[in-house]
Amino acid sequence: MKKTKWFVCTVAVGLLPIVLRILVSFFTKSDGILFYTIPDVVAFGLLLQISGINELEHFYPDKSNIAARSWKTIQNSLSIFIIVFYGVLFTLSTLSEGYPDLADLSIISKCAFALAFSSLIITGAILDRLSKEEM
Repeated sequence: MKKTKWFVCTVAVGLLPIVLRILVSFFTKSDGILFYTIPDVVAFGLLLQISGINELEHFYPDKSNIAARSWKTIQNSLSIFIIVFYGVLFTLSTLSEGYPDLADLSIISKCAFALAFSSLIITGAILDRLSKEEM
């Protein structure tokens, strides 16, 4: 149940900006509407990472369970590192609007999608483990 709720409340809601852009582009005559923007993808990834951190904050392994405590620390550290990387991608995409030659937006876009997909997998794995721990 927890994974279903996470999927609907986090993943589906996080994808709304991209889905709405696609719908708007189908119903308008303008060719200038992009299916996605890099900040949309970054926001989706950030939402996933923050939801993972939030779930980890409600996980209290026994003090004697060193493996579970280490796993929680590693997951939190990885999430923070990924959030910093999202910040770099967002900054580069924003600066590239004013300085088009600053960075290659196609590379930034590919990195953002790869990182968002990784965040989906990582956060899903966190929820999977936490749901098994609760049983």
